[in-house]
Amino acid sequence: MQFGLKRMVVPTCLLAASAAAAWYGAQTAAEVHAAACVRAFTMTSLESSFAPDGAVRSQATIVLAQREDGSRARIRGALFERNGRAVFSRTAHVYDLTKRRFVSVYDLTHSTITTPLDDAESARLSAAPPENCVNPAGLEPVLGPEESEPVLGYRTIKVAFEIPASPGGGSPMRVTQWRAPELGCVALREEHQVLNSDGNVRYANIVREAVAVSIGAPPAEYFTAPADYVERKPSEQMKRYYQRLGRECAACMEKAAARADDRYLEQRCRAGWQ
Repeated sequence: MQFGLKRMVVPTCLLAASAAAAWYGAQTAAEVHAAACVRAFTMTSLESSFAPDGAVRSQATIVLAQREDGSRARIRGALFERNGRAVFSRTAHVYDLTKRRFVSVYDLTHSTITTPLDDAESARLSAAPPENCVNPAGLEPVLGPEESEPVLGYRTIKVAFEIPASPGGGSPMRVTQWRAPELGCVALREEHQVLNSDGNVRYANIVREAVAVSIGAPPAEYFTAPADYVERKPSEQMKRYYQRLGRECAACMEKAAARADDRYLEQRCRAGWQ
């Protein structure tokens, strides 16, 4: 699907909504989804991840879609090789503020995982964006916020944060974002850099940049799962995922899935869901 590039005229409005930043993960990191007096929009980005020697490890297309009510969907599609064959994986994460639910949709396993949005989560997602597009996650910036070059014709604010190494290992990270105030501080460009223990950059391992922005209501299909997809517990979805790839589900992943099951069932029980 092609998205035309359009300049936005900022309307006078009363509604202000924002989404949170998710820092350091296998699927997403350091992404701000804010919507202060912004109409619905769809943004398409290209993402590349790199090895320490600069070789491309993987590439993906990411679509961020936001509705006028503040609901938003993030869809990631990637083609990769597994056991000598090409596998396409598409995953969507949908925050539905009207229905007060969070839905993950996995095309590879025809599965959904649905949990309720509680009052605190809904309030966090609908809060006003931070002043000067500073991240609301509580990390102090190591760079900026400062004016930077436009991206796709939109004014940007450049800001960078450093994320400590996780207790279980890994390396500290620096995340730099170019955020567009006219689009509620959404990051139009983002770079993740792996740091040495002394804080110097070892290499850039993720680069993500918007290639198209379209103002207007996004397609409804971004916010819904196909009718034949089945609601599953996280452990069931993970087992099916590994089966599709022809791999065994490692014991550590099974334990992680079991913990996710506990959270999943607890959240649904609190909301009175079956």
